[in-house]
This record gives sequence, structure tokens and C-alpha cells, in this order.
Amino acid sequence: MIGQPTRPAAPAADAVLVNVGCGDQPLPGFVNLDLDRDADLKLDVRRGLPFADGTVDGIHSEHFVEHLTQGELMAFLRECRRALRPGGVVRVATPDLAEIVRCYLDPDWHERCGLKDYGYDWLANPCEMLNVCLRDWGHKHVVDAAELKRLARLAGLAEPVACATGESRWPYFRGVETRLGRHLVMEFRRPVPAPHPAAEPPLVSVLIAAYEPRWFEAALLSARRQTHAHLEILVGDDSPGDEIEAVCRRHAAEDPRVSYVRNPAVLGEIDNWQALYERARGDYVKCLADDDLLEPPCVARLVEALAGRREATLAASYRRLIDEEGRVLPDDFNAPLAADDVVIRGTDLAALMLGHRRNFIGEPTTCLFRREDAADALPALMSFGGRRALTNGDMSLWCHLLSKGDLVLLREPLSSFRQRTTQTCRSERHRADAQRAWDLLGQDALRLGLWSGAAPSGGRVAARPLAPPPPPAPEISLLLPAAGDLPVLLRGLLALAAEKLPTVLEYVVVDAGLAPPARRYLERAVATQPGLRIVDGAADCRAAAIDRAAASALGACFVIADLDTELSPGWLAAAVMPLVSRPDLAANGPAGAPVLAVRADCFRQVGGCGSGADWRRTLLTGLQGAGLATSTGPATPIEISCA
Repeated sequence: MIGQPTRPAAPAADAVLVNVGCGDQPLPGFVNLDLDRDADLKLDVRRGLPFADGTVDGIHSEHFVEHLTQGELMAFLRECRRALRPGGVVRVATPDLAEIVRCYLDPDWHERCGLKDYGYDWLANPCEMLNVCLRDWGHKHVVDAAELKRLARLAGLAEPVACATGESRWPYFRGVETRLGRHLVMEFRRPVPAPHPAAEPPLVSVLIAAYEPRWFEAALLSARRQTHAHLEILVGDDSPGDEIEAVCRRHAAEDPRVSYVRNPAVLGEIDNWQALYERARGDYVKCLADDDLLEPPCVARLVEALAGRREATLAASYRRLIDEEGRVLPDDFNAPLAADDVVIRGTDLAALMLGHRRNFIGEPTTCLFRREDAADALPALMSFGGRRALTNGDMSLWCHLLSKGDLVLLREPLSSFRQRTTQTCRSERHRADAQRAWDLLGQDALRLGLWSGAAPSGGRVAARPLAPPPPPAPEISLLLPAAGDLPVLLRGLLALAAEKLPTVLEYVVVDAGLAPPARRYLERAVATQPGLRIVDGAADCRAAAIDRAAASALGACFVIADLDTELSPGWLAAAVMPLVSRPDLAANGPAGAPVLAVRADCFRQVGGCGSGADWRRTLLTGLQGAGLATSTGPATPIEISCA
């Protein structure tokens, strides 16, 4: 039995910290989340975490994850990875299945289990104790260290560290546990990009699983002609003849990057890829089928797309279809997912492909990935969730990589996929095997929280431009003074996100005295949230801070609302729509509420809010003095369709 945990260390002054499942013991300095307890934000985290991408320093959960199914736990860990900044840490404290089993086998199980402290003094035998630990309190999936490490790796988290209760390498996690007894406590980090020195381009392993001699030399030449010269070209020969060997010997004499191995027996495509992967030394892996072709810039462009984007684990491009003679075929099944270079969230794309049973990414030739991201695909490279692919090996590997990150997709055609009459995939047996493989892959993806069992609504997924274009000019600027701590700010932002208008908005948050963690959160959110800006106003009075925000606002209409104040649903439409319907109206807002919508030209005409203590009264008085019509009637929610 471990004694009472020490008091938690004071968090860093501006650290953004989250406590998931706080129960009735919220942690100071953390944003405390729970479904129905004493929490800063009451919400169901199974629906996602309320944080922008890459904004959180640390996430702590104590005796929470065991209340999730395996799929829900995987979805939660992926959400942690998304919300954490690169290098951010998630700490999990949970009952340890290994310790529970050891207790079951211990003659002194009744004392060792510690359940008497929780009123379980009537337990009759180890079997009853075991079932209590695994089933009571709403437990659904109790893990041990090996299982938690596996799931965290599959979610894209790294550097597992086992900790004693109350101890941590990170000061803000020391002493945070409130439960007594033996627990499994582990910490994981969101990986940090490790860019290569400019003078040392990354090594790329090009793997050619060879069987068919007819097109092999063309495929090999396309690898040799890559503009990214730092390659190793590994050939695994599964063919019955010596034609492929002869070609490789000739090319290896000219190019030392070419390495040939004849397999001791026919391995088959999936095992051939596996043998090649085990020989690979590159930082990145590029597969190439023996009858496909790479365009000269293919490797360079895909490496460039993936390098430095640690949130992405897979890069692909549009691929042409060619026939046996190399003629380009029409795109009968090969329509591009996007018209531009984009980043697509991995879980969304996996769900799209599983729901439609269609590989929208493409074959192995189409993609490039980091060797380290695939290193834990077990029992083989083309596996997912611990199950080796029967066929459709590329889809198993894509699911493994998309489980832990996103896809970078380039619109430029960088490879050619050859369709031929003798391909194995055209046989009836292969099609039957492929359907069985889709069945198993769907079962595993459902079990591990990669999809819900149905295709995404509308049959499409959202994509972020790789090089975002300038945002469209906003029609409405929300000027949002905020002076609270991080939980107050988040409550305001969540409520604001629920307000919908069918127009382009910009959000100008006025820092009128935000707590340091709230300010740090906003600074990180600006990087990923288009239309969000921060304006300093802590040294000003509230009226002067609003005027400072208005000076840089771009909308034709300003909506001024205190982000620290709770407002009724529908307030934004209620404030704005009267200005849309009445061109003579300069401003509108509910009587007595800290909200006002005002036309930008009218705001500037009267000189803004001035410097008085009551910005709203000053502004309304100025507008009325200028002969401009205003409205301060009671607000009634207005339904706005966003279709």
C-alpha cells in the first residue's frame, strides 16, 4: 500500500493543464473536466476534448480510462495527441490489471486488494474480488502496462514512462493523484519533429517487391531517376526465373544504391514487402510495385510534404492509371480526393475508406511514410491492431498510420499505377479474400475506435489546405473583451462556437487581463484557428480596449460581447439580424445585456466607446446624438439556417 500522495506542485505560471474526470476533487491550476461533478467544464469527453489543436501542455486523468471501452479509450488517446502541443504530456493513472491478477493469486488477497477501505469487507473469495475489480464502478476495459503502451503508440503517442503514484518528471504532475493504493501510472508525450540538418538530406528506402520481369526495369529506372538522390533501392526477387536478377546486377554495377536479394522461397507480395522493410535503413520508406512508375520528383515532393509535419504520418499523391503499354487511362475509379494539396485528419479518412470499402489513398507505390511510424505495426508491416493482413495489405498499413496521424495528399500526379489483365486482384478468389479482409479490418477498426461502423455523413471528409489561402474578408467582426482564467475563457469560446451565422466571421479577443494560461492557450489557438486574433488591452479601460480591437477589425458590422459573461443561446443572431433587415438601424442589442451589434462605419463616425466606465452607454449615447437609430429591445433567439 502506498501512502497518502504528496500535495501537487504549483503549475508553471502559463502552462495549459487539463484534468479529465476530476470527480469531486478538482486540481488547482488545471482545467477540470467531468460529466456531472464539480468541474470547470461539464461535458462528455467521449465526444472530444474542447481544445484547439496543439494548445495543451499537459493532460491528467486518474481512474477515468477504465470506464471506457477499448475503442473509446483509443479515441480519447487520439484526442489527447491532437490537443497536446508537440512535446506535451498525457498522464494516466488507472487500476493495474497485472496487479489485480497478482492479487487474485496471492493467499493474502483480502488484505492486498485494499478493497476493505472502500467498504468491500464481505468479499468471499478471490474470484469475487477479481470480478469486483473488473466490473464494478462501471469499469469496461482495465489495462496493464503492456496494453496501455500498445494503445498509446497506436494513437500516436510516444516515450512511455512508468511512474510511482505522485511522482513525475514534470513538476505540475507531482502529487496530483488523490487515490490510495497500487495503480498503473504512465506518462506519454506527443512526438516532437526532428528535422534533419540542411546539409544532410534524409535517407529514403525505396522497396521494390519484384515478381514480374516484363515491366521491372522501367520501375527500377524510375527509382534511380529520382531528384532526391539520397536513396537506397532494395529489390526482393520472388520470381522463378533469372531475368530480374540480371537486370539488377547490371544496374547495381552502375549505381551502388541498388541492392538485390533473391528470396530463398516464394514469399508472396505481403511477405516480400516485409522482408524488404526489415532490410531498410532509411528515415523514410517508399514502396514501389514492380510494374508501377515514379515521376522524377516523387520522392522529393513526398519527403518535403511530410518533413516537419509531425501530426502527419503518411504522404501520398494523385496517381495516374496506365495500361500494359504505358498509355494513360481515364480516371474510372481514381478521382482525386481534393483539388489542391491538403492535409486530411487520419481518423476521418480511415472512416471514409472503411465505410465505402474503397482505398481512396492508393496502392503502396502511391505513398511514403516514416520508418519509425510503422515500426510498431505488429506482427508485420502490413498489419493493423495486431492482426496481420490476409490481403489488402496496404489498407492495413494505412489504417495503422492513420490511427496515429494525418495524411498529406498532393494533387500533382507523382506515380503511375499499371492496370493489366493478369493482375491477381482480378481473380474471383482474390475478390472473395479481399471482402473477408475488409470484414476483419472493419472489426478491428471498430474495436480500436478508428471508426463508428458507418461511412461519414455526406461521403466526404474535411481537408485543410497545405498552403492555406488568405482567408476571405469577414463580414462581421466579434470584439470580445476577456479577463478571466482559462476555464472561464473556454466556457465562453464553447458557447460562442454554438452560435451560427451563414456569413464569414472574425474573432478579435481583447486581452483585458487574461490569466497567463488563458493567454498562452489563445496564442497557440491562433496558429490553427483561421479568423482568430488577439489584441492587447490589459493596460486600458474596457472601453479603450474595445476601441483598440475595432481599429484593426475588418468586418462591416461589429458585435461587442464580453467573453466572460454567460449569454442565452441565439444571442448572436438576435443581435445581428435586425441590422440585416433594417438598413436604417445603426446598432442593436438586448436591453441591459453586455452585447451590442453596431455598423462599423457608424462606430467610427462617433469615435467608438470613448474612455468612460460604461462603454455600452457611451456608444449608444454617441450614436443617438449623431441622429443614428438604435434598438435595445429584448432579445429573442432567431433560428439561422447554415445549409
